Amino acid sequence: MMPDCLEGYIIEYNGPGDRIFFMVKGYEHPDDYYIAVPYRTARYRIEDPYEWLRGAAPWILSRIDCMPREVPLLPRASASTCIDPARALELRWSSLPAPARRLLNTLDFEWAGLTGSWALGVEGRQSDVDLLLYGPSVYEYVVEAYERGILRPCGARGDRLSEQAMVLEALYSVKLVEACTGGLRVTLRILRSLEPQPCRRRRPLGMVRGVVELVDVGESYLVPARYKAVLYSVEGVVPVILETWRTRYQELPPGTYWLEGEAWVEDGAIIVSPDLGGRLAPAAWSDSGRPQP
Repeated sequence: MMPDCLEGYIIEYNGPGDRIFFMVKGYEHPDDYYIAVPYRTARYRIEDPYEWLRGAAPWILSRIDCMPREVPLLPRASASTCIDPARALELRWSSLPAPARRLLNTLDFEWAGLTGSWALGVEGRQSDVDLLLYGPSVYEYVVEAYERGILRPCGARGDRLSEQAMVLEALYSVKLVEACTGGLRVTLRILRSLEPQPCRRRRPLGMVRGVVELVDVGESYLVPARYKAVLYSVEGVVPVILETWRTRYQELPPGTYWLEGEAWVEDGAIIVSPDLGGRLAPAAWSDSGRPQP
């Protein structure tokens, strides 16, 4: 039996044909499966995992009681290798770019790991360094690193902000979990857990569309990011929790956003997510009291 592999671990799949590497998603997995998305083959990175699966391996996609939507289920018996991010960081430490090593030496964490192309040894000159971090003080030290100039927003060319990047910064504030250090792009995924969690039953509600107002962004830097919010839709005004695993939707400031995404009931709360087939974009209120892009 394979060991428990959680968010950010990489699994090599013993399937027919090309070698396929899957990225494990989340902390809750069925006993005999991992929820994991295809990340890359031996030759190329898979840019749209769900489109690739529907063409190459549709039998992997399935629904289970503890998930509100169709997800890729990888049999544990078919996983030949599970790359431990902590071990990958140890093995690649001396070859990591110096800015990444300096950044890690300034942070306070209980656990750190390396994932993505650097963990597989297939990085290129422009590859981000994808780091997984865990600990109660991690984000405080990330903020301190930004204040000291060790981290800064990334523009089109390393540390210099492009006009488009400045517009995004104005909309989304400074994003510290996607930043640059010494001209190097780094992604910091601060995990909620290092332990597997039992699958909780979730009741799917289908797709919802409307305007969502974020009222509490206190956990927006963790993986997954969660926001207390109010959803304005044709069904009325409903308190919800916005949940997202996508880095682009982390660290959003309070405000109003257009939302399209899956919804489900979990422990009596309504959860909505724009991650699969949905979207989240800034919105504003017009003088007539109606939202506008």
